[in-house]
Amino acid sequence: MRTEKAYPIKPNPMRSSRNKIQLGVFSTNTEGGCTVTNAPERLRGDDWAGNLEIARVADDAGFEAFIPVGR
Repeated sequence: MRTEKAYPIKPNPMRSSRNKIQLGVFSTNTEGGCTVTNAPERLRGDDWAGNLEIARVADDAGFEAFIPVGR
């Protein structure tokens, strides 16, 4: 029996990227992420606006993944 898919399959950027190495940003949804610093100019991702800013910067830089800490 053959069935047709009702929804098109979206490409996975991690598998369809032409880059030889895929880059990602991890754990930004905690204050300071994985960075151990008290620098006042660090990007803060402990709220929605901060995570959105970090995601946009990473996307503009060509990063393929944005992976938060699961809570």
